[in-house]
Amino acid sequence: MVRTKGDLCGLTVRSETEYGVIGSGASEYAGTTLTLSDSGEATTEGVAQCGSRVDADTIVTSISAGYSATFNHVRGQGWEDWITRAVGALTGVQREIPSFDTAVRVDPQTVHLWTGCMVNSFGMSAASIGAKVEFSVTTVARWHTMTPFEDSDGTELTMDTVAIPSGAPITYNGLWEYSTNGSDFTRIPAKSFSLSIGNNLVSDPGVSSEDGDGYGLDAGGGSAAQDCTITLDLTITSKDSTWDALRMALTKGMTFRITIDGKVLTLTGCTLGLAGPDRSQGQYDETISVTALDLTVV
Repeated sequence: MVRTKGDLCGLTVRSETEYGVIGSGASEYAGTTLTLSDSGEATTEGVAQCGSRVDADTIVTSISAGYSATFNHVRGQGWEDWITRAVGALTGVQREIPSFDTAVRVDPQTVHLWTGCMVNSFGMSAASIGAKVEFSVTTVARWHTMTPFEDSDGTELTMDTVAIPSGAPITYNGLWEYSTNGSDFTRIPAKSFSLSIGNNLVSDPGVSSEDGDGYGLDAGGGSAAQDCTITLDLTITSKDSTWDALRMALTKGMTFRITIDGKVLTLTGCTLGLAGPDRSQGQYDETISVTALDLTVV
């Protein structure tokens, strides 16, 4: 068997009510996968033997799990659920973020499953107006398995499949807007954008099984979100000194918003990076670098 286009299928996600335990609710199609990277690692130690420089054996002391993925999203399929996974709620950044399970088929016979997933970073970007919006996520997970699914203690796991939705992908068609007072908005003719959310997760270790032979799981006890960082970069054709003036005035409390697939994403408490563009003779671009305190989706 060889790898062919179409082998890598979409992200199937199910919310957890108990960390690391596959939820009882229905799974949902969470994006058309473009790339998928396994970020898991195994930490090992050698077992020394008397009279030899060569270890007698190697033992696994701990395992980390997680994945990174890029994907597109079909219109009308709830892209905003990723905001909830990233910050805790559509109403803004919460103290805690939810955990979930993720299954991805990588070929006709093989599905990979991550349990106890939590979003460490999430992003949305578009390379040009009219282009598909590309989503990205990096997770920390409790456990990673593949078909046939087994938990860290050998218990059989099951995860349902979902129908692949049809329809056009979400594209960058609604321009960003900004306001300095929260009410009067001006459109920004941004040629491209990149939004990033970071949770700076710190994992709480656990054990793979409680039979006395278990090894450590780096995120066996969950992961706690630390400082939440929200940044936005907008690339525009430089036409005047509007953004120079806002930067130099150290303007704060700005609001940025955009409508994506019928949902309004709003960044609040925004400040601008002070660095100006690389200037040259003739026409050139400049990047508006924004740092936000919070965000909402309605």
